[in-house]
Amino acid sequence: MGFLLKAGDNGFLLSQYSSNFQTSAIDKEKLPFAYMLNEDGEIEKFGKTELTDGQLKQALEQRSAKVAKILEKDGGWHCFFITYNSIGGKENWQNGKPHFHYISNYFGIKKEDVIEQIKSKKYKLGNLPHIALDDYGVQPDRKAST
Repeated sequence: MGFLLKAGDNGFLLSQYSSNFQTSAIDKEKLPFAYMLNEDGEIEKFGKTELTDGQLKQALEQRSAKVAKILEKDGGWHCFFITYNSIGGKENWQNGKPHFHYISNYFGIKKEDVIEQIKSKKYKLGNLPHIALDDYGVQPDRKAST
């Protein structure tokens, strides 16, 4: 993470790309201005909606989002990206550990192709290296057991 924060100090240019897709099961015109799932499991709504709390939870759980940061310098580039699943512990890497995905020009793929995949609903970039986010979110060893 420090690499991203200090990239400009080291001569890198930073670009950010993102995508966000809602489930087709919910009419996005009916969504409130904003809504969130509180830690106690309750939905908090900002704005009017006719959707139930259950439908809003479904919309949150079934959305697809990616955020990518691309650092460029001297013709080379590095891309660090997350999905809501990767930071939410919903991917099967290290028992659900939050993480970044990493790809760069050294993988033999064009930056434009990576950007296109980030903007698509489902990315196809192969099996990429992961960078653990040790101090972020709920760690696998801290998850409540049932």
